[in-house]
Amino acid sequence: LTGCYSSVDVRGFNPSDVSALKIQVGKDTKDDVLKAIGTPTFVSSFDESIWYYVYKKTSTKSFFKPKTIEQKTWMIRFDQNGIVIENKLIEGEMIINMHKDTTPIKGHETGAIKDVLGNFGRYSYKKQK
Repeated sequence: LTGCYSSVDVRGFNPSDVSALKIQVGKDTKDDVLKAIGTPTFVSSFDESIWYYVYKKTSTKSFFKPKTIEQKTWMIRFDQNGIVIENKLIEGEMIINMHKDTTPIKGHETGAIKDVLGNFGRYSYKKQK
C-alpha cells in the first residue's frame, strides 16, 4: 500500500507571499527586491536586467515521473539604474520557444577566414638533431 502513496514536493519562492506584494514598479531597486524576497531563482542569460523567481509544486507517485500540480514564475525587470520597471506573474509552466535561425551568444566573434588563417605564425618548427 505504501507504493501507491503520493508525495508532494514544493520548491522555490511562492509569489503569493506577502513580501512579494510589496515590490513597487518605479520605486523599488534591486537591493530592495533582494532584501524583501532574496536571490532570484535565475537571471536571464541574454538580459541581466530580468530576474525570475520560480515556485513549483509537484506530486510523485511511486517511481513515476513527477507531475506538476502548480507552477508560478514571477518576472521582475529593472531599468539601467536598477529600478523595477516591470513586475509580472506568469501562471503555469512556461514554454520557451527557441529562435530557429540563430541563438545570440556573448563573447568574441570570428569569421571563417580568420579561423583558418589566424594560426599561421603561432607555431614554430624546430629541426630534430
